[in-house]
Amino acid sequence: MVVNSGKKANWTGKNFENFVYDNLIRMGFQFIDNKEFERAMGFHLFSQSNLIQFPDSSVSKWFTTQFFLTDTIYGTKWKVDFLLHNVKKKRSLVIECKWQQSSGSVDEKYPYLVANIKSQSPYPAIILLDGDGYKPNAKEWLKTQVDEKLIGVFNMSEFFKWIPEQKYI
Repeated sequence: MVVNSGKKANWTGKNFENFVYDNLIRMGFQFIDNKEFERAMGFHLFSQSNLIQFPDSSVSKWFTTQFFLTDTIYGTKWKVDFLLHNVKKKRSLVIECKWQQSSGSVDEKYPYLVANIKSQSPYPAIILLDGDGYKPNAKEWLKTQVDEKLIGVFNMSEFFKWIPEQKYI
């Protein structure tokens, strides 16, 4: 069976997100479906303030996936791959995953992603890249964009080392 490149990209991208999901669970984060969260809260997560409170006080570290964070710089809806929150530290983090196994156009979308993170996101973010199909200079350019809003750019192994050691979330 021949798999077309679009299906293969979706499959490998989903596996990349599953890697992140599994590591967050191992770190003690609890997955919360974003629709259930909004239903429990009775309003959109970010409509009232940037302080996140989950109704179940026993949940201190949680994350959700494919979450509508805010509007993009173009005024369209921006769904982030992951939103993490630590209740005790009152901190949140956005994670965006970009998989590029063969040469293509994903790295041409990096400036748009960076612009959204820096001007639209209420929270700091990291970008995870892997697949080695992106242009080498694209990752280097992304790393030059790191600041207080875009706090890191990692591949899978770098993320695996960084996430348990960092003190942010």
